[in-house]
Amino acid sequence: MRFLPRLSYANVMATIGVFLALGGISYAATNLSKNSVGTKQIKKNAVTAKKIKKNAVTASKIKKNAVATAKIKNKAVTQGKVDPNLLSKIDEDAKLMVFNGDGSVLGTFAGTYPQAPIAILQVLIDGGLYSYYGSGQLIPFATESVSYKNASCSGTPYVELDSQGFDFIFSKLAGGPSRVVYRPFTGPTNLGPISAWQFTTRSEDVTGQNLWELHSDGTCDPTSSSPYTGLLGELESVSPPPDGIGPLTVG
Repeated sequence: MRFLPRLSYANVMATIGVFLALGGISYAATNLSKNSVGTKQIKKNAVTAKKIKKNAVTASKIKKNAVATAKIKNKAVTQGKVDPNLLSKIDEDAKLMVFNGDGSVLGTFAGTYPQAPIAILQVLIDGGLYSYYGSGQLIPFATESVSYKNASCSGTPYVELDSQGFDFIFSKLAGGPSRVVYRPFTGPTNLGPISAWQFTTRSEDVTGQNLWELHSDGTCDPTSSSPYTGLLGELESVSPPPDGIGPLTVG
């Protein structure tokens, strides 16, 4: 036996109410004129994130300067939500550059030597850090070259080290921007061709090893420590940067 609800005034009015409500919704949805519902007609907090279709709000639909710092929830923008390429682009744009006298870029500005009697700039070029006079000349690391195991000053270059120097300094510079630069003096103020090396993690202990070095007069002579007993750190040749065109400026 089926039990039907008893027909009453309340049942009838409730049913009519439902049909009127549905009919009203249908009318509103199908008969609203274009652009008739504006911001003022939408109840506060009626449009929530769950009611917005995924990818419906794109960058082109957001008014310029509409999303200000004050409108961003604290900690809402995390590192994972930011394009890493965007961060690197911002970082790159923030760097100061070193310019040649003709307006071309020499490299990235990395600091100065404030104690020096004349201006010396630290410049990052092709991953290496180099020192320049304000006149544009690249400054050598020393007046003698690195050391070699033969009297022709060729082959693998080395620097003399102690074990502590290798562990705490030399090995940690491998792969970094530190560079060793040598160039002969061809006159009181003239500097010759540039040679440059970077550090490696390779080293060897030697006993009574004869070592030679280049001098500005072009000769390859024994080092003052030859024959050498101790640790040799191996260097690796890199393409040297050019002299700049003075005066160098930072901007």
